[in-house]
Amino acid sequence: MTTERSDPIRFFGQESPHTHTVAGSSAFGPSATNDLLRGDVCTSCDVQQDKSAYWVNQLFVAPPEALGLSEDEILGLGGVPLPKRDGNAFIVYYKLITRTGERYDNDPNAWEPIVAFPPDFKMFVNETMIREKQKTATNVYDAVLTYKCLGFGDQEDTFGFPSDPSVCTQGLRAQITMPSCWNGQAAGADDATSHVAYPTGPWAGSSCPDSHPIRLPTLFYETLYDVSSVGQYTKDGWVLQYPLNERSETGDPLFHADFMNGWDQAFLEDAVRQCGVTPCPMISKVFSGCVKNGDENADGPSLSPAPPTFTPTKCVKPRRTSKKWKLLFSDEFDGDSLDTSKWSFDLGDGCQLGICAWGNEEFQYYTNSTKNAYVRDGSLRIHSLLETGERLDELRNFCRGLCVENYGKPEAFDQAAIDACAFKCDSQEISSARITTKDSFSFAPASGVDDYKLIKVEIKLRTTPGRGLWPAAWGLPTQSTYGVWAASGEIDIYESANDHSIAHGSIHYGGQWPFNTYSTSTTRTSAGVWHRAILYWDVCSMRWRFDGKQFASAKSSGGFEGPGWFSAPPEGYPNGPNAPFDSGNPFHLLLNQAVGGRFTGSVPYQEAITSLGGNPEAVFEVDYVRVYGMK
Repeated sequence: MTTERSDPIRFFGQESPHTHTVAGSSAFGPSATNDLLRGDVCTSCDVQQDKSAYWVNQLFVAPPEALGLSEDEILGLGGVPLPKRDGNAFIVYYKLITRTGERYDNDPNAWEPIVAFPPDFKMFVNETMIREKQKTATNVYDAVLTYKCLGFGDQEDTFGFPSDPSVCTQGLRAQITMPSCWNGQAAGADDATSHVAYPTGPWAGSSCPDSHPIRLPTLFYETLYDVSSVGQYTKDGWVLQYPLNERSETGDPLFHADFMNGWDQAFLEDAVRQCGVTPCPMISKVFSGCVKNGDENADGPSLSPAPPTFTPTKCVKPRRTSKKWKLLFSDEFDGDSLDTSKWSFDLGDGCQLGICAWGNEEFQYYTNSTKNAYVRDGSLRIHSLLETGERLDELRNFCRGLCVENYGKPEAFDQAAIDACAFKCDSQEISSARITTKDSFSFAPASGVDDYKLIKVEIKLRTTPGRGLWPAAWGLPTQSTYGVWAASGEIDIYESANDHSIAHGSIHYGGQWPFNTYSTSTTRTSAGVWHRAILYWDVCSMRWRFDGKQFASAKSSGGFEGPGWFSAPPEGYPNGPNAPFDSGNPFHLLLNQAVGGRFTGSVPYQEAITSLGGNPEAVFEVDYVRVYGMK
């Protein structure tokens, strides 16, 4: 479970920012070839095996008479190109979707075969193709092209632009699903459209037409435009528009997109065979620190920080002088209320920290209410609720109170921020809880004679199945010694989502977002029964066990051969060969249950609230938490 960022990769359950993206009003030029892409040294994608090209439209605000004109003509009329927003400006999802729905496990034999994009594959999805497919959508969730206004109360997905784009204070997101059915033919010289088709029914979970029977991975693009300045133009009647743009039946502008395969083909084919919607172990962010033309002395940009170079001295595990565990922290949850001397609450939606929706597009609003976090029958219960009636009013009033608390301090009073925050409160309807030991207890292994050289964290837990439910037991650095997320790391002891058939153990590390990476492993689990998750941690390595079986391990890159964890902190921060998971960077515990978010496969909001509405016991239950040290 992550925080302080918007998770930047997702491929078959992870996200991948664009590679070689073309920003303009035309598709790939005649000089663009698949082999040319693969021959490039660098890629702007975190998954280094992907050198594909992904193209999307430039968005303008311009006078109405510019509709349908070229980019140069729009500029000639004074049109203003709108920039992409910083951060996750463009994200490409690879989803394994078939006529039976989306793959939610890693068992390819249980699903309709999906074929990897062939080496010479390219496709251009034009407005005509999109407009015809849009006619078959009975609701916005089945549409292949939608827009989302982010900001004051994140509006629902819509078929067209919002009537007032200026309220999209966090950006306007264009979202498009690409065709996933293929006829087996290469794209023609003048036609990169007819060889692909959309499924015959809703975009997710219907059959391919007989003319295009081969199922491909489903590409889903998100492009986030900065529309913060459009108010000064729309008051004069200017409108949002794309160059040379055809319009929908209702007059809405039509976003469109291209794709040209530049993957390492063997890697792509293996990934399609092996991966499900949950994070795939073979896909990881690998920062090459590459420079253009393969010249180590070239002036080309390093796209992300490479693991730092240290003196090659092997990380030596501290020699333990005892084989006895000492209990350092525990909560057996035996009382009748949460022990607030041990646990405090993280509240709200993360906006007060600059990470709205907790950086993951989550739906819940965290409270300190006893209806969301309480002790009953010897266990902690974190309860996610769809609020209605008087309880809905209570949630929104609680939200408004936090607006004043966060932005109304006398020394930093901000009425505009209070008003914006309060406006967003009107859309809150899902409550949950997130508790932490940040103010009471932190832990880390050490190497001194009298220090604890091995740490064990043990948690007994039980989950409830439900679309969009995301329970987690995890750790964050208390001081962020090496910089903000993820330079100082994150440790996920346990997390699962939806049907809770897969448990994850992960660490996040590397540079400060977006120059971060992670390692993860999975094992089988099940909802409705008790499980025991254990993390062992010394300064050189970590091990994860689940119900008595080890399923994951990680090691420091300091002195080891092969990849391991590392930190590449920003200037002014310290570093070390075993950072960020070393003795100088203690962690605290967090327990929470999110609703929605990218880890759930970006479950649509409507699905999540429908699931919660029919699931009054959407509970993440913890029997005990224990932390031990061994000297």
